[in-house]
Amino acid sequence: MPTPSLRASTPPRIFFHLLLAISLAAVAAHAEPISFSKQQLTDMFFSEGVAVADVDNDGKTDVIAGPFWYRAPEFKQKRGIAAPHAYDPRSYSNAFIMGAYDFNYDGLTDVLQIGWPGRAGYWLEN
Repeated sequence: MPTPSLRASTPPRIFFHLLLAISLAAVAAHAEPISFSKQQLTDMFFSEGVAVADVDNDGKTDVIAGPFWYRAPEFKQKRGIAAPHAYDPRSYSNAFIMGAYDFNYDGLTDVLQIGWPGRAGYWLEN
């Protein structure tokens, strides 16, 4: 019975993946460390989900969470986009998934808010 050779038994794509993994490891070894700092937007529980978008067209990425959007870069100034309702942190909110997009193509970022599965979703026009 012939002994299988490495070339005959190994598809060429494995060599590609091996080369890719080695290259990525080399790049990662020389990458700068990434640091994060916690920034709490509010003490109240308004949403599980958030979205990020330039809501006010100032070129900076704002944060949208539940009934508010927080202006970048400090995220201290908040503006309402819906009637606020704080939830019990041990339950679910009505803002389980948040999305941002110019849905009506007017040049302004709109918000899509989807509640817990089975609940209504909302389009909040900017």
